Amino acid sequence: RRTKSVNKNPSPIYNQKMLFPCFFPFLNDKILLRIWNEKHSSRDDFIANIPEVQNNNDFFNLSKLVSMGGRMPAKWVNLYGIPEEERNSTFKAKVVHPKEGTAYMGRIMLSFSLLSAEVPICSTLPCNPFHEQDPQTYNLYCDIYTLKYLKEEQYDIAVWCECKIGPYSTGINTQKKPNKKGTVKWNITENTNEITLPSITQINFPKDYAQIPDIFINLYTGCGENDSKRIGYIRLKALTVNRWTKDATPRWLHFKPLDMNKDSPGSVLVNLQFSPSSESSKRIFKQMGISMKYTLYSHIVNGFELCPKLESSKKEVFETKVQVELCDKSE
Repeated sequence: RRTKSVNKNPSPIYNQKMLFPCFFPFLNDKILLRIWNEKHSSRDDFIANIPEVQNNNDFFNLSKLVSMGGRMPAKWVNLYGIPEEERNSTFKAKVVHPKEGTAYMGRIMLSFSLLSAEVPICSTLPCNPFHEQDPQTYNLYCDIYTLKYLKEEQYDIAVWCECKIGPYSTGINTQKKPNKKGTVKWNITENTNEITLPSITQINFPKDYAQIPDIFINLYTGCGENDSKRIGYIRLKALTVNRWTKDATPRWLHFKPLDMNKDSPGSVLVNLQFSPSSESSKRIFKQMGISMKYTLYSHIVNGFELCPKLESSKKEVFETKVQVELCDKSE
């Protein structure tokens, strides 16, 4: 079943309830919602699934719903997916997308109730509006220091980063070209501050951290904002970043590729702060940590039954070896 379509409104109000007949024992107990952008002149655009990934321990499962009393109270469920401009088409090479969403696509408020009924019915009816609890205001701060391990194809063009939570963005930092080692460093001088991104303050989200959208750090490359391409992303839970805020120190995070056929586009040294406005009235700038040097010892002991096809051939001589890689260096 489906809801009505709401035209030209990015924040639609549906106020509809859908009734489905269910018979115990449940042969198929998965609950799946799909959100679409309806178009009349062409096919509808898919936005996202709820849940993003099927899980036996969430409310989108009838058996789990029964064990929790048959009711999921109304709450915000965040949508994540692949942006339309990055999806596969017939006009470009196929890309293997990550299984998780790489961008925030909105949020839906919904609830579930599983009630016994003498005559189960299938229908769509209007429902009373739900009044959301008062939200809480939050602040998000992001400092980006260094970007490392970029691939050679990015050396001759600029790269830059952006931090987002829900529909809010810090904007981008200074665009810079990597050096020959694939490294970019942003600096602070008397006149400029390239490290600190603009703050996102006084943004309203639910008090429950599970309902707050994930925080994204995006990596772009190109000749400018009008000629840019996203090549990597980092996705973090709001609660995780909030825990970092209590002892905030710069930490290395690794970008995930948008194409799973490719390696990570690099790593970034970043300091993030996310907390309620009442807890962090002002930004705390953190200095970079002390650089430590380590030696990794990789012990390769032996192999067993390698190259079985070649081993059965007495005519062909073969030799095996093991290659150990650390970032962009190999021994």
